[in-house]
Amino acid sequence: ITEGLTGGAIAAAGLWMGGIILVLALAGIVEWLARHTPGSVVRGLQVGIGAKLSWQGLIWMGGLPVLGGDSWLTVLIVGIVVFWLTRRKQPGLLLAFAAGFVLLYAVQPNAITGMRFKLPELFIHWPPSSAWSAGLFAVALPQLPLTLLNSVLAVCALSEFYFPGRGIASRKMAASVGLMNLVSVPFGGIPMCHGAGGLAAQYRFGARTGASVIMLGLLKIV
Repeated sequence: ITEGLTGGAIAAAGLWMGGIILVLALAGIVEWLARHTPGSVVRGLQVGIGAKLSWQGLIWMGGLPVLGGDSWLTVLIVGIVVFWLTRRKQPGLLLAFAAGFVLLYAVQPNAITGMRFKLPELFIHWPPSSAWSAGLFAVALPQLPLTLLNSVLAVCALSEFYFPGRGIASRKMAASVGLMNLVSVPFGGIPMCHGAGGLAAQYRFGARTGASVIMLGLLKIV
């Protein structure tokens, strides 16, 4: 949806999206949508997104050779190992993540040896006035239904399914999406949202408590 747009337009879209969703959360409209949106619509969206992501993954894999370090053989081995470890309730995906760095060093050692420690430089990147219209009409408004359904309603419904009685309120989830865009985009961050697929994957591969989110945050900081 952002193909051909400038960085300013994408940043403006993130600010539009953050502002709109935050207003919908504070006004209670998100809670009204959560009560009146059929569960079949949310599930259908999850299936559609999952199918699209799976198909895109197959497209990316289509260009790989059959043999070699970065190949279909590697994909098959990793898939079998992750499946086997997960069935035994072991952190298979975490091991696959670590193995990815080993593979990266074997195929492109400069990507690892060339790493240097550097603190981030923070600057405010405010979109130019000419980018706001494109950001609103080309990105924010077309993306709004998907963001509300998958990043708010579906995540909340899934959290209640996994953790009965402790599910996340739709108003809090929407406020989180809005605030993280309004805060991060001016510093150069890309528009972001939560996702039901991410929650489902993390839960499936062993994340059960808040410690998993702390671990993820620390890894990203490092």
